Amino acid sequence: MFKKYLFSKVVALIYLLFVLGCTSINKPTGTMSSIEDFIINGTVLERYLGNADIVIIPANMGILTIGERAFSEATAKYITIPEGVITIMDRAFIACFSLTKIDLPNTLTYIGREAFYSCRNLMEINIPRGVVDIKSGTFAFCLNLKNINIPTTVVTIGNYAFNNCISLVDIIIPDSVINIGMNAFSNCNSLVSITIPNSITFIDDSVFSNCTSLTNITIPNNVVSIGEYAFYRCISLTNITIPNSVITIGEGAFDKCENLNRIIIPASVTSIIGPFMYCSSLAWISVSEDNNSYSSDFGVLFNKEKDILIRYPPARNGSSYAIPRSVNTVNIGAFYNCNILEAVIIPESVNSIGSFYDCNRLRTFIVSENNNYFSSLDGVLFNKSKTVLISYPYAKIEEIYVVPNSVTNIYSGAFGNIMNSDMFTPALCNKYLKTLILSRNTNFIDQIYMENLEIVYND
Repeated sequence: MFKKYLFSKVVALIYLLFVLGCTSINKPTGTMSSIEDFIINGTVLERYLGNADIVIIPANMGILTIGERAFSEATAKYITIPEGVITIMDRAFIACFSLTKIDLPNTLTYIGREAFYSCRNLMEINIPRGVVDIKSGTFAFCLNLKNINIPTTVVTIGNYAFNNCISLVDIIIPDSVINIGMNAFSNCNSLVSITIPNSITFIDDSVFSNCTSLTNITIPNNVVSIGEYAFYRCISLTNITIPNSVITIGEGAFDKCENLNRIIIPASVTSIIGPFMYCSSLAWISVSEDNNSYSSDFGVLFNKEKDILIRYPPARNGSSYAIPRSVNTVNIGAFYNCNILEAVIIPESVNSIGSFYDCNRLRTFIVSENNNYFSSLDGVLFNKSKTVLISYPYAKIEEIYVVPNSVTNIYSGAFGNIMNSDMFTPALCNKYLKTLILSRNTNFIDQIYMENLEIVYND
Protein backbone atom coordinates (compact mmCIF):
# COMPACT_ATOMS: atom_id res chain seq x y z
CA MET A 1 0.00 0.00 0.00
CA PHE A 2 2.81 2.39 0.89
CA LYS A 3 4.59 1.67 -2.41
CA LYS A 4 1.39 2.38 -4.34
CA TYR A 5 0.92 5.64 -2.44
CA LEU A 6 4.57 6.65 -3.00
CA PHE A 7 4.33 5.77 -6.68
CA SER A 8 1.22 7.95 -7.14
CA LYS A 9 2.98 10.84 -5.45
CA VAL A 10 6.01 10.50 -7.74
CA VAL A 11 3.84 10.33 -10.86
CA ALA A 12 1.88 13.41 -9.76
CA LEU A 13 5.09 15.31 -9.00
CA ILE A 14 6.60 14.50 -12.39
CA TYR A 15 3.38 15.59 -14.13
CA LEU A 16 3.26 18.79 -12.09
CA LEU A 17 6.86 19.65 -12.96
CA PHE A 18 6.05 19.09 -16.62
CA VAL A 19 3.01 21.36 -16.45
CA LEU A 20 4.83 24.09 -14.61
CA GLY A 21 7.71 23.93 -17.04
CA CYS A 22 5.30 24.69 -19.91
CA THR A 23 3.66 27.75 -18.41
CA SER A 24 4.71 31.33 -17.99
CA ILE A 25 2.84 32.04 -14.80
CA ASN A 26 4.43 32.02 -11.38
CA LYS A 27 4.94 28.50 -10.14
CA PRO A 28 2.38 27.64 -7.48
CA THR A 29 3.48 26.29 -4.14
CA GLY A 30 1.67 24.37 -1.44
CA THR A 31 0.28 20.96 -0.66
CA MET A 32 -0.41 18.60 -3.52
CA SER A 33 -3.32 16.24 -4.21
CA SER A 34 -3.05 12.44 -4.20
CA ILE A 35 -4.92 9.71 -6.05
CA GLU A 36 -6.93 8.92 -2.93
CA ASP A 37 -8.56 12.36 -3.08
CA PHE A 38 -10.69 11.47 -6.12
CA ILE A 39 -13.89 9.47 -6.45
CA ILE A 40 -13.95 8.10 -9.99
CA ASN A 41 -16.85 6.10 -11.42
CA GLY A 42 -15.98 4.71 -14.83
CA THR A 43 -15.04 7.71 -16.96
CA VAL A 44 -16.56 10.27 -14.59
CA LEU A 45 -14.67 12.07 -11.84
CA GLU A 46 -17.58 12.40 -9.43
CA ARG A 47 -16.00 14.12 -6.48
CA TYR A 48 -12.77 15.59 -5.20
CA LEU A 49 -12.42 15.06 -1.44
CA GLY A 50 -9.04 16.61 -0.70
CA ASN A 51 -7.93 20.00 0.56
CA ALA A 52 -4.64 20.38 -1.32
CA ASP A 53 -3.47 23.70 -2.74
CA ILE A 54 -2.36 22.07 -6.01
CA VAL A 55 -4.66 19.55 -7.66
CA ILE A 56 -3.44 17.40 -10.53
CA ILE A 57 -6.28 15.26 -11.89
CA PRO A 58 -4.87 11.82 -12.80
CA ALA A 59 -4.07 11.48 -16.50
CA ASN A 60 -4.03 7.71 -16.63
CA MET A 61 -7.48 6.89 -15.28
CA GLY A 62 -9.54 7.27 -18.48
CA ILE A 63 -11.47 10.27 -17.16
CA LEU A 64 -13.69 11.88 -19.81
CA THR A 65 -16.05 13.92 -17.61
CA ILE A 66 -15.73 16.17 -14.57
CA GLY A 67 -19.03 15.56 -12.82
CA GLU A 68 -21.59 18.05 -11.53
CA ARG A 69 -20.27 19.82 -8.40
CA ALA A 70 -17.20 17.55 -8.41
CA PHE A 71 -15.01 20.35 -7.04
CA SER A 72 -17.65 22.62 -5.51
CA GLU A 73 -16.23 24.68 -2.64
CA ALA A 74 -12.80 23.02 -2.97
CA THR A 75 -9.91 24.97 -1.44
CA ALA A 76 -7.47 24.34 -4.30
CA LYS A 77 -5.50 27.28 -5.68
CA TYR A 78 -4.31 25.58 -8.86
CA ILE A 79 -5.98 22.78 -10.84
CA THR A 80 -4.81 20.92 -13.91
CA ILE A 81 -7.27 18.87 -15.98
CA PRO A 82 -5.50 16.31 -18.17
CA GLU A 83 -5.84 15.81 -21.91
CA GLY A 84 -8.63 13.41 -22.74
CA VAL A 85 -11.29 15.11 -20.64
CA ILE A 86 -14.06 16.32 -22.96
CA THR A 87 -16.83 17.45 -20.58
CA ILE A 88 -17.11 19.67 -17.51
CA MET A 89 -20.60 19.35 -16.08
CA ASP A 90 -22.79 22.04 -14.48
CA ARG A 91 -21.33 23.74 -11.40
CA ALA A 92 -18.30 21.48 -11.43
CA PHE A 93 -16.07 24.15 -9.85
CA ILE A 94 -18.71 26.40 -8.31
CA ALA A 95 -17.55 28.46 -5.31
CA CYS A 96 -13.89 27.44 -5.47
CA PHE A 97 -13.04 30.69 -3.73
CA SER A 98 -9.26 30.10 -3.56
CA LEU A 99 -8.79 29.00 -7.18
CA THR A 100 -6.48 31.38 -9.08
CA LYS A 101 -5.65 29.29 -12.16
CA ILE A 102 -6.99 26.24 -13.95
CA ASP A 103 -5.51 24.52 -16.99
CA LEU A 104 -8.13 23.19 -19.38
CA PRO A 105 -7.24 20.43 -21.88
CA ASN A 106 -7.36 20.88 -25.64
CA THR A 107 -9.75 17.91 -25.80
CA LEU A 108 -12.46 19.80 -23.91
CA THR A 109 -15.64 20.45 -25.92
CA TYR A 110 -18.30 21.16 -23.29
CA ILE A 111 -18.40 23.43 -20.21
CA GLY A 112 -21.66 23.30 -18.26
CA ARG A 113 -23.80 25.98 -16.67
CA GLU A 114 -22.24 27.90 -13.77
CA ALA A 115 -19.18 25.66 -14.03
CA PHE A 116 -16.90 28.32 -12.52
CA TYR A 117 -19.56 30.43 -10.82
CA SER A 118 -18.15 32.49 -7.96
CA CYS A 119 -14.54 31.38 -8.37
CA ARG A 120 -13.70 34.73 -6.86
CA ASN A 121 -9.91 34.60 -7.23
CA LEU A 122 -9.69 33.06 -10.69
CA MET A 123 -7.61 35.56 -12.66
CA GLU A 124 -7.35 34.12 -16.16
CA ILE A 125 -8.63 31.29 -18.28
CA ASN A 126 -8.05 30.01 -21.79
CA ILE A 127 -11.06 28.30 -23.30
CA PRO A 128 -9.99 25.46 -25.63
CA ARG A 129 -10.87 25.62 -29.32
CA GLY A 130 -13.26 22.69 -29.14
CA VAL A 131 -15.75 24.54 -26.93
CA VAL A 132 -18.84 25.76 -28.84
CA ASP A 133 -21.00 27.30 -26.11
CA ILE A 134 -20.25 29.34 -23.00
CA LYS A 135 -23.26 28.40 -20.93
CA SER A 136 -25.43 30.45 -18.59
CA GLY A 137 -23.51 31.85 -15.62
CA THR A 138 -20.32 29.95 -16.46
CA PHE A 139 -17.97 32.64 -15.14
CA ALA A 140 -20.44 34.80 -13.19
CA PHE A 141 -19.04 36.40 -10.04
CA CYS A 142 -15.44 35.55 -10.92
CA LEU A 143 -14.51 38.80 -9.23
CA ASN A 144 -10.78 38.77 -10.10
CA LEU A 145 -11.02 37.47 -13.66
CA LYS A 146 -8.95 39.89 -15.77
CA ASN A 147 -8.18 37.94 -18.91
CA ILE A 148 -10.15 35.44 -20.91
CA ASN A 149 -9.52 34.02 -24.34
CA ILE A 150 -12.64 33.11 -26.31
CA PRO A 151 -11.74 30.88 -29.28
CA THR A 152 -13.23 31.16 -32.75
CA THR A 153 -15.18 27.94 -32.23
CA VAL A 154 -17.55 29.56 -29.73
CA VAL A 155 -21.00 30.27 -31.16
CA THR A 156 -23.04 31.23 -28.11
CA ILE A 157 -22.35 33.21 -24.93
CA GLY A 158 -25.15 32.40 -22.52
CA ASN A 159 -27.23 34.47 -20.12
CA TYR A 160 -25.21 35.91 -17.21
CA ALA A 161 -22.06 34.18 -18.55
CA PHE A 162 -19.70 36.90 -17.24
CA ASN A 163 -22.09 38.71 -14.91
CA ASN A 164 -20.26 40.55 -12.11
CA CYS A 165 -16.78 39.88 -13.44
CA ILE A 166 -15.81 43.20 -11.91
CA SER A 167 -12.08 43.02 -12.81
CA LEU A 168 -12.55 42.26 -16.51
CA VAL A 169 -11.08 45.23 -18.43
CA ASP A 170 -11.54 44.30 -22.06
CA ILE A 171 -12.73 41.36 -24.10
CA ILE A 172 -12.70 40.43 -27.76
CA ILE A 173 -15.65 38.40 -28.96
CA PRO A 174 -14.80 36.47 -32.14
CA ASP A 175 -16.88 36.60 -35.31
CA SER A 176 -17.99 33.02 -34.73
CA VAL A 177 -20.34 34.18 -31.94
CA ILE A 178 -23.90 34.66 -33.21
CA ASN A 179 -25.71 35.04 -29.90
CA ILE A 180 -24.90 36.85 -26.64
CA GLY A 181 -27.47 36.19 -23.92
CA MET A 182 -29.13 38.66 -21.58
CA ASN A 183 -26.99 40.07 -18.75
CA ALA A 184 -23.96 38.29 -20.23
CA PHE A 185 -21.64 41.14 -19.20
CA SER A 186 -23.82 43.03 -16.74
CA ASN A 187 -22.07 44.62 -13.74
CA CYS A 188 -18.62 44.24 -15.30
CA ASN A 189 -17.78 47.64 -13.93
CA SER A 190 -14.08 47.63 -14.94
CA LEU A 191 -14.85 46.82 -18.58
CA VAL A 192 -13.54 49.72 -20.66
CA SER A 193 -14.07 48.46 -24.19
CA ILE A 194 -15.62 45.54 -25.96
CA THR A 195 -15.71 44.48 -29.58
CA ILE A 196 -19.04 43.10 -30.74
CA PRO A 197 -18.61 40.93 -33.84
CA ASN A 198 -20.44 41.53 -37.10
CA SER A 199 -22.15 38.17 -36.66
CA ILE A 200 -24.40 39.58 -33.91
CA THR A 201 -27.87 40.69 -35.04
CA PHE A 202 -29.53 41.21 -31.65
CA ILE A 203 -28.14 42.85 -28.52
CA ASP A 204 -30.04 41.12 -25.74
CA ASP A 205 -31.67 42.60 -22.64
CA SER A 206 -29.31 44.11 -20.03
CA VAL A 207 -26.30 42.56 -21.75
CA PHE A 208 -23.99 45.46 -20.79
CA SER A 209 -26.04 47.02 -17.99
CA ASN A 210 -24.04 48.62 -15.18
CA CYS A 211 -20.77 48.47 -17.10
CA THR A 212 -19.87 51.75 -15.46
CA SER A 213 -16.37 52.09 -17.00
CA LEU A 214 -17.38 51.31 -20.57
CA THR A 215 -16.25 54.27 -22.68
CA ASN A 216 -16.24 52.79 -26.13
CA ILE A 217 -18.49 50.35 -27.91
CA THR A 218 -19.21 49.83 -31.58
CA ILE A 219 -22.53 48.34 -32.56
CA PRO A 220 -22.01 46.36 -35.78
CA ASN A 221 -23.99 47.06 -38.94
CA ASN A 222 -25.90 43.78 -38.78
CA VAL A 223 -27.66 44.51 -35.48
CA VAL A 224 -31.42 44.96 -35.98
CA SER A 225 -32.54 45.21 -32.34
CA ILE A 226 -31.17 46.62 -29.07
CA GLY A 227 -32.85 44.95 -26.12
CA GLU A 228 -34.33 46.37 -22.93
CA TYR A 229 -31.79 48.00 -20.61
CA ALA A 230 -28.97 46.78 -22.88
CA PHE A 231 -26.67 49.67 -21.88
CA TYR A 232 -28.44 50.73 -18.69
CA ARG A 233 -26.23 52.82 -16.41
CA CYS A 234 -23.16 52.77 -18.63
CA ILE A 235 -22.24 56.04 -17.00
CA SER A 236 -18.89 56.50 -18.82
CA LEU A 237 -20.34 56.34 -22.34
CA THR A 238 -20.15 59.78 -23.94
CA ASN A 239 -21.38 58.85 -27.39
CA ILE A 240 -22.65 55.84 -29.25
CA THR A 241 -23.34 55.26 -32.92
CA ILE A 242 -26.49 53.37 -33.77
CA PRO A 243 -26.07 51.79 -37.22
CA ASN A 244 -28.63 52.09 -39.97
CA SER A 245 -29.61 48.46 -39.50
CA VAL A 246 -31.26 48.88 -36.10
CA ILE A 247 -35.06 48.71 -36.20
CA THR A 248 -36.03 48.61 -32.51
CA ILE A 249 -34.54 50.14 -29.37
CA GLY A 250 -35.98 48.51 -26.26
CA GLU A 251 -37.24 50.13 -23.09
CA GLY A 252 -34.49 51.64 -20.97
CA ALA A 253 -31.76 50.64 -23.44
CA PHE A 254 -29.71 53.75 -22.62
CA ASP A 255 -31.29 54.84 -19.33
CA LYS A 256 -28.93 56.40 -16.77
CA CYS A 257 -26.09 56.79 -19.26
CA GLU A 258 -25.24 59.93 -17.35
CA ASN A 259 -22.43 61.19 -19.62
CA LEU A 260 -24.04 60.45 -22.95
CA ASN A 261 -24.29 63.91 -24.54
CA ARG A 262 -25.57 63.27 -28.03
CA ILE A 263 -27.33 60.49 -29.88
CA ILE A 264 -28.17 60.02 -33.55
CA ILE A 265 -31.14 57.88 -34.54
CA PRO A 266 -30.80 56.45 -38.05
CA ALA A 267 -33.45 56.06 -40.73
CA SER A 268 -33.97 52.38 -39.99
CA VAL A 269 -35.40 52.78 -36.45
CA THR A 270 -39.16 52.25 -36.21
CA SER A 271 -39.61 51.71 -32.46
CA ILE A 272 -38.10 53.41 -29.40
CA ILE A 273 -39.66 52.63 -26.02
CA GLY A 274 -39.22 55.07 -23.12
CA PRO A 275 -35.93 56.45 -24.42
CA PHE A 276 -33.01 58.02 -22.59
CA MET A 277 -34.38 58.38 -19.06
CA TYR A 278 -31.98 60.01 -16.59
CA CYS A 279 -29.33 60.69 -19.22
CA SER A 280 -28.51 63.88 -17.37
CA SER A 281 -25.83 65.08 -19.85
CA LEU A 282 -27.87 64.43 -22.99
CA ALA A 283 -28.09 67.75 -24.83
CA TRP A 284 -29.18 66.80 -28.32
CA ILE A 285 -31.09 64.04 -30.10
CA SER A 286 -30.75 63.91 -33.87
CA VAL A 287 -32.90 61.88 -36.23
CA SER A 288 -32.17 61.08 -39.85
CA GLU A 289 -34.47 63.00 -42.20
CA ASP A 290 -35.13 59.71 -43.97
CA ASN A 291 -36.65 58.14 -40.84
CA ASN A 292 -40.36 57.43 -41.39
CA SER A 293 -41.27 57.06 -37.70
CA TYR A 294 -39.38 59.77 -35.81
CA SER A 295 -38.11 63.30 -36.21
CA SER A 296 -36.23 65.89 -34.22
CA ASP A 297 -36.56 69.62 -33.88
CA PHE A 298 -33.70 71.58 -32.32
CA GLY A 299 -32.51 68.44 -30.54
CA VAL A 300 -35.92 67.37 -29.20
CA LEU A 301 -37.33 63.96 -30.18
CA PHE A 302 -40.79 63.70 -31.78
CA ASN A 303 -42.74 61.23 -33.83
CA LYS A 304 -42.61 61.85 -37.58
CA GLU A 305 -45.68 64.09 -37.65
CA LYS A 306 -44.42 66.10 -34.66
CA ASP A 307 -47.73 65.74 -32.85
CA ILE A 308 -46.14 63.64 -30.07
CA LEU A 309 -43.25 65.00 -28.02
CA ILE A 310 -41.28 61.90 -27.01
CA ARG A 311 -38.15 63.18 -25.24
CA TYR A 312 -36.72 66.53 -24.31
CA PRO A 313 -32.94 66.20 -23.73
CA PRO A 314 -32.23 66.95 -20.05
CA ALA A 315 -29.10 69.02 -20.77
CA ARG A 316 -30.44 70.97 -23.74
CA ASN A 317 -29.51 74.64 -23.63
CA GLY A 318 -32.21 77.10 -22.69
CA SER A 319 -34.02 77.86 -19.47
CA SER A 320 -37.47 77.81 -21.10
CA TYR A 321 -39.14 75.69 -23.73
CA ALA A 322 -42.23 76.36 -25.75
CA ILE A 323 -43.84 73.12 -26.86
CA PRO A 324 -44.56 73.38 -30.60
CA ARG A 325 -48.18 74.03 -31.59
CA SER A 326 -48.25 70.85 -33.65
CA VAL A 327 -48.01 68.75 -30.47
CA ASN A 328 -51.12 67.25 -28.90
CA THR A 329 -49.43 64.61 -26.71
CA VAL A 330 -46.47 64.95 -24.37
CA ASN A 331 -45.30 61.45 -23.49
CA ILE A 332 -44.90 60.25 -19.92
CA GLY A 333 -41.23 60.79 -19.14
CA ALA A 334 -40.68 63.33 -21.90
CA PHE A 335 -39.37 65.88 -19.39
CA TYR A 336 -37.91 63.60 -16.69
CA ASN A 337 -34.68 64.86 -15.13
CA CYS A 338 -34.60 68.13 -17.10
CA ASN A 339 -32.48 70.11 -14.66
CA ILE A 340 -31.87 73.18 -16.82
CA LEU A 341 -35.49 74.03 -17.63
CA GLU A 342 -37.11 76.77 -15.53
CA ALA A 343 -40.26 77.32 -17.58
CA VAL A 344 -42.46 75.17 -19.82
CA ILE A 345 -44.93 76.85 -22.17
CA ILE A 346 -47.88 74.66 -23.16
CA PRO A 347 -49.84 75.62 -26.30
CA GLU A 348 -53.55 75.24 -26.95
CA SER A 349 -53.00 72.06 -29.01
CA VAL A 350 -51.81 69.84 -26.10
CA ASN A 351 -54.49 67.49 -24.74
CA SER A 352 -52.31 64.93 -22.93
CA ILE A 353 -49.24 65.59 -20.83
CA GLY A 354 -46.77 63.52 -18.81
CA SER A 355 -45.07 64.29 -15.53
CA PHE A 356 -42.13 66.53 -14.69
CA TYR A 357 -40.21 64.42 -12.18
CA ASP A 358 -36.72 65.55 -11.23
CA CYS A 359 -36.99 68.91 -12.99
CA ASN A 360 -35.15 70.53 -10.12
CA ARG A 361 -35.00 74.06 -11.57
CA LEU A 362 -38.54 74.24 -12.91
CA ARG A 363 -40.31 77.34 -11.57
CA THR A 364 -43.36 77.88 -13.72
CA PHE A 365 -45.85 76.46 -16.19
CA ILE A 366 -47.49 78.78 -18.68
CA VAL A 367 -50.55 77.38 -20.43
CA SER A 368 -52.31 79.01 -23.35
CA GLU A 369 -55.71 80.39 -22.33
CA ASN A 370 -57.12 78.73 -25.43
CA ASN A 371 -56.16 75.25 -24.24
CA ASN A 372 -59.30 73.19 -23.56
CA TYR A 373 -57.61 70.61 -21.32
CA PHE A 374 -55.10 72.38 -19.12
CA SER A 375 -54.61 75.67 -17.32
CA SER A 376 -52.07 77.37 -15.11
CA LEU A 377 -52.39 79.66 -12.11
CA ASP A 378 -49.38 81.32 -10.47
CA GLY A 379 -47.12 78.94 -12.39
CA VAL A 380 -48.90 75.79 -11.17
CA LEU A 381 -50.32 73.27 -13.68
CA PHE A 382 -54.00 72.25 -13.42
CA ASN A 383 -56.64 70.68 -15.58
CA LYS A 384 -58.87 73.16 -17.38
CA SER A 385 -61.51 73.45 -14.61
CA LYS A 386 -58.87 73.55 -11.87
CA THR A 387 -60.36 70.57 -10.07
CA VAL A 388 -57.11 68.64 -10.44
CA LEU A 389 -53.68 69.95 -9.45
CA ILE A 390 -51.29 68.22 -11.84
CA SER A 391 -47.86 69.62 -11.06
CA TYR A 392 -46.36 72.14 -8.67
CA PRO A 393 -42.96 73.31 -9.98
CA TYR A 394 -40.11 71.88 -7.94
CA ALA A 395 -38.21 75.17 -7.76
CA LYS A 396 -41.15 77.56 -7.33
CA ILE A 397 -40.02 80.06 -4.71
CA GLU A 398 -42.82 80.10 -2.16
CA GLU A 399 -42.87 78.92 1.46
CA ILE A 400 -46.67 78.76 1.77
CA TYR A 401 -49.05 77.58 -0.91
CA VAL A 402 -52.84 77.65 -0.69
CA VAL A 403 -54.47 75.07 -2.90
CA PRO A 404 -57.50 76.60 -4.69
CA ASN A 405 -60.83 75.55 -3.21
CA SER A 406 -61.89 74.19 -6.58
CA VAL A 407 -59.28 71.40 -6.37
CA THR A 408 -60.67 68.01 -5.38
CA ASN A 409 -57.70 65.89 -6.37
CA ILE A 410 -53.91 66.32 -6.34
CA TYR A 411 -51.98 64.04 -8.67
CA SER A 412 -49.41 61.69 -7.16
CA GLY A 413 -46.05 63.36 -7.57
CA ALA A 414 -47.51 66.84 -7.98
CA PHE A 415 -45.45 68.19 -5.08
CA GLY A 416 -42.43 65.93 -5.31
CA ASN A 417 -40.48 63.49 -7.38
CA ILE A 418 -42.58 60.54 -6.29
CA MET A 419 -42.75 57.61 -8.66
CA ASN A 420 -43.59 53.93 -8.22
CA SER A 421 -42.70 53.28 -4.60
CA ASP A 422 -41.47 49.79 -5.51
CA MET A 423 -38.75 51.24 -7.72
CA PHE A 424 -37.91 54.67 -6.34
CA THR A 425 -37.51 56.14 -2.90
CA PRO A 426 -40.00 59.01 -2.52
CA ALA A 427 -38.23 62.36 -2.55
CA LEU A 428 -39.01 65.47 -0.59
CA CYS A 429 -41.32 68.04 -2.11
CA ASN A 430 -40.45 71.45 -3.53
CA LYS A 431 -37.30 72.61 -1.73
CA TYR A 432 -38.78 76.02 -0.80
CA LEU A 433 -42.28 74.98 0.21
CA LYS A 434 -42.82 74.63 3.96
CA THR A 435 -46.60 74.78 4.40
CA LEU A 436 -49.45 73.52 2.25
CA ILE A 437 -52.98 74.74 2.96
CA LEU A 438 -55.89 72.78 1.52
CA SER A 439 -59.38 71.47 2.14
CA ARG A 440 -59.99 68.17 3.95
CA ASN A 441 -62.11 67.18 0.96
CA THR A 442 -59.09 67.30 -1.35
CA ASN A 443 -57.66 63.90 -2.18
CA PHE A 444 -53.90 64.13 -1.56
CA ILE A 445 -52.49 60.63 -1.48
CA ASP A 446 -48.84 61.73 -1.34
CA GLN A 447 -49.08 63.54 1.97
CA ILE A 448 -47.77 60.42 3.75
CA TYR A 449 -44.42 60.95 1.97
CA MET A 450 -44.14 64.65 2.74
CA GLU A 451 -42.27 64.41 6.01
CA ASN A 452 -40.93 67.97 5.88
CA LEU A 453 -44.12 69.58 4.63
CA GLU A 454 -46.65 70.97 7.08
CA ILE A 455 -50.22 70.22 6.02
CA VAL A 456 -52.81 72.74 7.21
CA TYR A 457 -56.54 72.33 6.58
CA ASN A 458 -58.63 75.45 6.01
CA ASP A 459 -61.98 73.88 6.89
